[in-house]
Amino acid sequence: MEERIFELADNLSELNDRKKELEQELKDLKQNISETNESLAQEMVNEELQNFTRNGLMFYLQTQTYVSDVASEREVLFEKLRDQGFGDLIKETVHPSTLRGFVKEQIEQEGGDLPGWLDGLISIYEQEQVRMRKS
Repeated sequence: MEERIFELADNLSELNDRKKELEQELKDLKQNISETNESLAQEMVNEELQNFTRNGLMFYLQTQTYVSDVASEREVLFEKLRDQGFGDLIKETVHPSTLRGFVKEQIEQEGGDLPGWLDGLISIYEQEQVRMRKS
């Protein structure tokens, strides 16, 4: 039995190491894609090309707009959106980690039980996992 546990532990460690390698490889690949995309877009602009075809693929320029709120002004933005009749754009959320911490705290305060007022409003799922750290 002990040999099987060690075999599984070694396998889990190797799999986690490989996952880290792949995550770094993916991060590097995404960076390379981003840099190449930026260079190609600049070359197309320099050559005044809106699109071109190569190896059966059409490459074309498209402007993408990214928008985010200013965090320190979020409540002002929400108020203005409501005032202008766009309140339906605002979505209230609770981050899963925040909710998990809150529920754990509530269960501790209730002596190990979920408070009744939360019954049917949240679901709790527990799963045993093996964690690793350097010894």
